[in-house]
Amino acid sequence: MMRNKNEIRVYGSVNNSQILQGSNNSCQHQNNFTINYEQVQELTCKMKNEVDSYNLDILHKGELLHLIDSVNTLALKKEDSSKVKSGIIKIKEILINFGTGAASSGIIALIGRIIGV
Repeated sequence: MMRNKNEIRVYGSVNNSQILQGSNNSCQHQNNFTINYEQVQELTCKMKNEVDSYNLDILHKGELLHLIDSVNTLALKKEDSSKVKSGIIKIKEILINFGTGAASSGIIALIGRIIGV
């Protein structure tokens, strides 16, 4: 039996795998992001308590509160970390674009430490 020399066979489970095909002398970098769900829950609780100090208009405040609740629910259920991170990034974007004041800046810095951006 003749096998295709570009064939890859995997038996068993594979996690965080990457395959680079069709280029010589190349390299790939991979970041395996893990999240501390307890830190996320603390963050969302802190944000809910401070939301009025971010000086958001009513529309963005409502959107922010919805995102905070969504991220907190994801963290409670220990959902996929990429979903949690995505939600936190959306929160950060709202605060960067529409929030003002020291409280907003402090939360933005805290978010950066929690999700590594």
